[in-house]
Parts: sequence; structure tokens; C-alpha cells
Amino acid sequence: MSNKTNASQQEREILEVMRKVLAQVVVDTTPENTAFKHPLNDRTIRNIKRAFALIATRERQLSSAIGEKEQYPHFTDEKKSPIVSIDSLKRES
Repeated sequence: MSNKTNASQQEREILEVMRKVLAQVVVDTTPENTAFKHPLNDRTIRNIKRAFALIATRERQLSSAIGEKEQYPHFTDEKKSPIVSIDSLKRES
């Protein structure tokens, strides 16, 4: 593996850990009762959202640099759409 590939992989790992830690901070600080005020101030919440956006942007940049297809979330019970052949769509005269 080249140094560039190693650096890219290391950066991806760092971004993943940062994203997971930020998400866990949000989960841990979110009050169970929605009637309670969130302990983080509005500026901190905005900065966390901005950090998530920056992490996602950089992850997309790294993926496109190595030619990976963009991935989208999906449900585990999501049904796959059937593939229909164009030949099966011929009109009958």
C-alpha cells in the first residue's frame, strides 16, 4: 500500500470515530423527557451539526477520490426492486 492510501485510510478511520463520538455525545446529553431543556447551548448544537456536515463532506470527497460509489442508507427489511428486461416490455400488435 502506498503512503497516500495509508493516509487516506487513516483519515477515513479518524472521521468515522469522530462521527461516532459526536453522535454518542448527542445521545448521552439528550434528556429522556422532551419537556426538559437540552443541556447543550444552541451555539454548541449548531457547531455539532456543522461538524457532522463537514465530516460527511470529507467522507464523500475521500470516497470519490478512490472511485467508490456513493452509499445511501437503507432499511434492513427494504425490498429490492425487481430488474425488468427491456425485451419483456415489447408491445404486442
